[in-house]
Amino acid sequence: MGHGTRVRVAERIDSPGVRPLPERFDTDRGIGWSREQLAERIGNYDGIEIRSATRLERTGLRRAVRCRCNKP
Repeated sequence: MGHGTRVRVAERIDSPGVRPLPERFDTDRGIGWSREQLAERIGNYDGIEIRSATRLERTGLRRAVRCRCNKP
């Protein structure tokens, strides 16, 4: 902790996809946020790791003011 960059892992993702994150980022893991909760809180994060189960709607994306897009 204490890296300054906050990342939310919003789905169950296999360890190889998540394991390196805490080495570089303050990482919050957890699932169960509704779409509305994610949209309300996404502005607190610099990044969010999701897969296909989580959909970010326009409202959530507009609130993601700190996030940067990185496509594989």
